[in-house]
Amino acid sequence: LGSSESLSCMLTWGPCLQPAGQLLLRHGTLRRLAGASKAPVLWKIYPDVNVQQQAEGLLECVLRSLERRKSLEKAEKYLPVLQTAAPACNNIAVSAMALCNLRLRRHCERMGLQQLRVAFVATEHFFLFEGKQNAEKRVQKATHLKLGLTRDVAPRVPATEDSLIRIAASTDVRRLFGLLRSRWLRFEAGTAETDVELQVMGEAGINIMVQALCSANQQCE
Repeated sequence: LGSSESLSCMLTWGPCLQPAGQLLLRHGTLRRLAGASKAPVLWKIYPDVNVQQQAEGLLECVLRSLERRKSLEKAEKYLPVLQTAAPACNNIAVSAMALCNLRLRRHCERMGLQQLRVAFVATEHFFLFEGKQNAEKRVQKATHLKLGLTRDVAPRVPATEDSLIRIAASTDVRRLFGLLRSRWLRFEAGTAETDVELQVMGEAGINIMVQALCSANQQCE
């Protein structure tokens, strides 16, 4: 599922912090995330990972890649894939990206640079593990958040209070997937009244959002 060759038709999402601990995610441009021909560097996110430290490491990686490659397309090839395998890990990964984007925005302001945002494509992957001495095989699911860089520009048509997709712990994954898919199809066809924007809060809400994005991207393949 979710091979790098299909990323050109998937939505990228760039999280940013809002007051009261909420996250706002706006979809990015439809373009292939770089690095399809290069084996990605995996950053495995564990439940005990510190969000602040993860954000600092991610920001350092982004700035180093930009400094050496001088363009978004080339810099993206050296950004990692964040691998998660639990709801708490999804929360850490997305929250770290949002915090990284806050610091990246401040850095761009200080340096007089064009505003950038770290964005991601979410896909599901399944791994087969075979134990020693003919032990039973087991399948483990992991989520990959493929990172990219987008120019942080104002939405073409900002979401309104009615059109903003709000995600909470009580949100149904299947209904959210259907809503995301229908909104995106309307946007792609040019019939949507606003851009597609998500607002999410809390670990459970972030995990539901990631699951729905994985399903939506699978449908786009």
